[in-house]
Amino acid sequence: MLNVRSRKVLRDLRQQWGRAVMVIVAMALGVVGTTAISTSYYVAKREQRDAFLGSHPVSATLVVDGLTPQALTTVRAVPGVDAAGSLVEAPGARIRVPGGDWVPMHLTARTDDANMTIARPIPQTGAWPPPPGQIVVESSSDGAIRTVKPGDTVEVELPGSATQTLTVAGTVNDPSLAPGWVEGGAYGFVTTDTMARLDPTATPRRLRLLIGDNRLDRAQVEAVTAAVSARLTAAGARVASLDVPNPGEHPHQKIMDAMLGLELLFGALALTLSALLTVTVVSALLSGQVRQIGTLKAVGARTGQILGGYAAMIAALGGIACAAGWTLGRLAGLAYADFVALFMNFEIADTAMPAWLIAAQLLTGLAVPVLTMGAVLWRATRITAAQAMREHGAVRSARTATGLAAALSARRLPRLPLMGVRNAFRRRARLILAASALAIAGGIFMAAGNLTTGLEQTFVESEIDSEPYDVSARVDKPYPIDRLTAAVATVPGVSRVEGWLTVPATAGAAETVSLQGVDAASPVLDLAVLDGHALTQDGRNELVVSQGLALELPDVRVGTDLTLQIAGRATTWHVVGVARTVRGGIAWVSRDDLAAALGTPGTVNTVRIVTTGHDLSAVQTTQDALDRALTGAGMTVVGRTTLFDTRKILEEHKVIFNVLLNLMTLLSVVVGGMGLAITLTVSVVERTREIGVLRAIGSTTAKLLTLIGVEAAVTGAVSWVLALALAGPATVLFDQLFGNLLLNAPLAFAVNGPMIAAWLAIVTVFCALASIVPARRAAAMTVSDTLAYE
Repeated sequence: MLNVRSRKVLRDLRQQWGRAVMVIVAMALGVVGTTAISTSYYVAKREQRDAFLGSHPVSATLVVDGLTPQALTTVRAVPGVDAAGSLVEAPGARIRVPGGDWVPMHLTARTDDANMTIARPIPQTGAWPPPPGQIVVESSSDGAIRTVKPGDTVEVELPGSATQTLTVAGTVNDPSLAPGWVEGGAYGFVTTDTMARLDPTATPRRLRLLIGDNRLDRAQVEAVTAAVSARLTAAGARVASLDVPNPGEHPHQKIMDAMLGLELLFGALALTLSALLTVTVVSALLSGQVRQIGTLKAVGARTGQILGGYAAMIAALGGIACAAGWTLGRLAGLAYADFVALFMNFEIADTAMPAWLIAAQLLTGLAVPVLTMGAVLWRATRITAAQAMREHGAVRSARTATGLAAALSARRLPRLPLMGVRNAFRRRARLILAASALAIAGGIFMAAGNLTTGLEQTFVESEIDSEPYDVSARVDKPYPIDRLTAAVATVPGVSRVEGWLTVPATAGAAETVSLQGVDAASPVLDLAVLDGHALTQDGRNELVVSQGLALELPDVRVGTDLTLQIAGRATTWHVVGVARTVRGGIAWVSRDDLAAALGTPGTVNTVRIVTTGHDLSAVQTTQDALDRALTGAGMTVVGRTTLFDTRKILEEHKVIFNVLLNLMTLLSVVVGGMGLAITLTVSVVERTREIGVLRAIGSTTAKLLTLIGVEAAVTGAVSWVLALALAGPATVLFDQLFGNLLLNAPLAFAVNGPMIAAWLAIVTVFCALASIVPARRAAAMTVSDTLAYE
């Protein structure tokens, strides 16, 4: 049989079921946020690492001239080498479904079966390895190639060769690769015989190593790689470059780390908003219980007994919140983990979570709101019987409200708006609570908008502005600049043309650098220099490095010298600047200095063009004409891109962050609206008798709506000003955290004006909607009902 307190708890829940539901929703919000974030974080991080390491990713890559089968046998005998294999690549390849758009493709052929153990893909459909005369496509490829299936036909074109049709043998997932749809291209795998048919001149130049023991130890990998390089050199081969990626790190590891860091921040914000909303709802639930608490105390109930009864009520509601919130949170977390897997190019094989994580999710999701509610419950139950019996909603106004009312009265404002302002400030604690919840939500909303703009400016626009060339093409080897210039002279729609010299280099033990030999006098090139200065026309062997390269090579800073291995030659360059770019290991030098270092003065291998028309049609027309002109001049085009391609790739890279930021803004809107609606409802309920008096002296429904609307507007205005003040510091914090995780430099501070205006509009709508229901409820009550209200 239920005791008295239990019966009271059940009766209170029945009578105030609406507020009880709101308490459940508020607490469930914290559980949902905590569970979703931790689930996606744990599952995505674990599965990505398992999939990536399970594919046996490449430990080191060497570009070698003279990579014969005998040289490969020599490499496999080097101590520490677990597997070694060579690749035949087809630079400049592209693929399309018949009649579709061309998609750039990284086409490779593995030279022997031993090579299959390195960066091994996971077969999905059809055959693997690829049969002779057919092609296997990686499942993350861009465009229509992503939808092909075994038996379909595709068209493949290599530079200088006729288009050929191949049958799709199957599809695979390669977790060691960045997804093709993000990189703006496709991945294809063929046999060496098929490659020879497509390009008779293709030879294996890329050597891939898989280190045996301690393959996650960079020092060990670098030592074995150096031994391999020395053995190849002794065998008569020439090592053009070598690269050791950070062991165990996916190509998009920095993006994933930044995303997971933002997720944790999002989880902390969700908990904070859940706690504020829970306090607001519990305050509303207790507002109608004041006289009951007084009655209980009058008949001898102790504070601890009353507190225990309400604690039992909160515990019951918390149990429901846990069950509903954890289930929804897990589903949301797994859905987001699937999205992360799509972006990072792996498949989730196991969604299980350890028991300790589930317990931590429930405990954390409930602990913050419950602990916050404890203070509210303690304060409410400590009221004396006399204080409780005097409670009727018309409490004495605080000094702030009185002073403000006096100031506004002096300006002869209408009485009803004046009462609305006074009512808003009557209970300062409640105003602060409601305005704080709405302000934090608004601050997050505006900061997320500012972060989106800063990300766009830093990640996309700054990258575009630094090298705003509409069309770029790379040829198979360096040619005299006069020859390229003469070929481009026949291309229509060209405003400016520049010849660049782009070559791979090696810095330090095994850090690959994409070395860009540029026109130092170019008025188009505009690097975002963070430290030092850009290249000068009069300087010799000057070098500007990316901030990513400077991070990988801690001894490299402005004023130091850096030795680079270029085509087997050691060259020394003087670092004069550090530039911001989303690309990692890249550096810029004068093309004349680079050509001299290569022993090919006056040569270039890349054409950068600014077109007269900048729309897509004009740019594509110029690109097609450039391909024809270079091919007609006897040069083989091995790479081509447009500014539109670059923008698309950059936009795809930030999709995952936009999704998370949109979720943050949605959470802000939901929590802010709920908090304001609850606060106004409680305020009107507490003043039921006061409203009855107003009705008795002739107040109409319209006047009551004005009164409550003004109160809502005051709360909204206070919260918007506070949100505006919070948005600035929050934006700086987000820019620092997010920029350093992603780019090793803070994002550009940006203000998103439309988002600020949007939050003002949202607050206005909130105020209107939140005041309608309480006002209609008040208007529906008769004078006798309001005066008899207890």
